[in-house]
Amino acid sequence: MLPIIDGHNDTLLAATSDRAGGEFLAESGDGHLDLARAEDAGLAAGIFAMFVPNEGDLDYDELPPAVDHERARRVVDEQFATLHDWADATDRFRVVGGIDDLDACLDGEAVGAVPHIEGAAAVSPDLINLKSLYENGLRSLGLVWSRPNAFAHGAPFKHGATPDIGPGLTEAGFDLVEACEELGIVVDLAHLNAAGFWDVDATIDAPLVVSHAGAHAISPSSRNLTDDELDAIADSGGIVGCTFGTPTSVRTASAGPTRRCRRCWITSSTSPTGWASSTSASGRTSTARRSPRQSATYGGSGTCSRGSKRGGSTGPRGKPSRTETGAAYWLHGGTNPASGRNF
Repeated sequence: MLPIIDGHNDTLLAATSDRAGGEFLAESGDGHLDLARAEDAGLAAGIFAMFVPNEGDLDYDELPPAVDHERARRVVDEQFATLHDWADATDRFRVVGGIDDLDACLDGEAVGAVPHIEGAAAVSPDLINLKSLYENGLRSLGLVWSRPNAFAHGAPFKHGATPDIGPGLTEAGFDLVEACEELGIVVDLAHLNAAGFWDVDATIDAPLVVSHAGAHAISPSSRNLTDDELDAIADSGGIVGCTFGTPTSVRTASAGPTRRCRRCWITSSTSPTGWASSTSASGRTSTARRSPRQSATYGGSGTCSRGSKRGGSTGPRGKPSRTETGAAYWLHGGTNPASGRNF
């Protein structure tokens, strides 16, 4: 069976809230995922997101308010503890801390969880707790969910809108991105607005990663990626996980009720020490053709121009240009020539 790596799931949120599907170790038909169904489907590993729920009713066309840092820390600590409890309870499940763990999961020894925080509100603005989060297992960090925090600004779920909404990274955001790159924590650009995206592109040398998003040219939601952003991800040797959520998949906002189901299937036929080969869940491998790159400038704090790390130019902190790889991008399946990404 072809091993699958799931780019994003909310199982930990379900386990620590009143959502269905939180009994991960018990075989159940509730929710998106449990261990038995993961094994039956050939799930080798997944990005297990820790997320702080919003409070009150939301208007998804607007950015929800920021969450309190101390509340975020408490929720994330609880979700980390839940993840480790699951791993301690059975040999069939393990927390992925490095490539050896991931290789073992691809070989079928266990289902693996790559710990991920969706929205960096639990990280102290002075980064004092970032290393302890890493030591607790954090290997992937989404700077934002679709709400602001001390580091960046999110993009709302607004249809017929551009992701070019609001300012870029804060000064603390630049510090966080650089610290993550130094520690080896993947910086996930899902939910990030355009200005923040280009700030990250101009700041790090690592491949750009977007764990769950859609294509703005297909579904013009502010949560989706423009062609320029997709080109930048391709140029970096990065990867995009395709989300199947209705709000980010439909062409128009009148496609009926929106059921937010964000599941992303990214599969690898080799050890993904850079996602060397990626195939869709159906087993089809394909490569998408890149559109010609276009020039664009995004405003806001930390402003940087399109392609500021390329062609000898510099980013907002004067960092030199990264060399282009000319890699093709893919939305669901494709080939990624040696991105060099390590967890």
